Amino acid sequence: MTDTSPLAARHADRVRALIRHCPDGKTLKLREGDRIAECTRGRDGGLLTLKLGLRSDVTGAALLHAIFRVTDAAGDGAVTLHHLEGRRETPDLTKRQEQYLAALLGWAEHVLPSAPPVAPAPRVPAWQRDYVALYGHLAGCSPATARRRLRDGFFVDQEDATEDGRMNAFIDLLREEDRVVAVDLHEETIEALIRFLAEQRLGRPCPGSVRLALAEADLDLLIVEDGDGLVIGIVPIGQIDAAAALVTRLAPLLTVRGFA
Repeated sequence: MTDTSPLAARHADRVRALIRHCPDGKTLKLREGDRIAECTRGRDGGLLTLKLGLRSDVTGAALLHAIFRVTDAAGDGAVTLHHLEGRRETPDLTKRQEQYLAALLGWAEHVLPSAPPVAPAPRVPAWQRDYVALYGHLAGCSPATARRRLRDGFFVDQEDATEDGRMNAFIDLLREEDRVVAVDLHEETIEALIRFLAEQRLGRPCPGSVRLALAEADLDLLIVEDGDGLVIGIVPIGQIDAAAALVTRLAPLLTVRGFA
């Protein structure tokens, strides 16, 4: 969406008024249940984020994740509206999302002006740094590549999620990319799935011993139990302990098992 969006124009005056309530360089943020409103104003303008934390049964993304931007620090500039669905920006909102947006904006007007100002969150929160590191271990890529992969979708969508919710979404992302496999504890095809995973990571067939092929490439299996089954990934042998520690810190309810 752009500043020509009828929705942006419709709500522009109300958005500007809310952003003017936010002290320069500070953040106003409030959460009630699944409703989240956050306003930030700085030298480059202001942001108003409205989010409905309930997840879609179809996409797994938040039902509404709208971001209004104001281009001037005084809160008087042009207003643009952006809406995120998981890792992509949508071109428009559904009628139901428009209703959610109107309701959340009305709620934000009521609660945000009385919220205590706080300093903006660290530029890179600790949980994001940890996921960048863990993605790098499992994907075999640099921190810069991992950050680019996670920045626009995963980080934004999971900002207000629980620890378990973030980890579940992260595992889903890795499964989509064939970085990990998830198997039932009694899955008969576990060896075939591990072979598939190894061939994806090595970029070649593994007709013989998978463990030997991985060892020759200085790689090994990282196995995590999530209660319903196992999540298996591949990391460099020298990074096993670091990856296991990251999993434990990011999702304490998960159990890192022996590296089979």
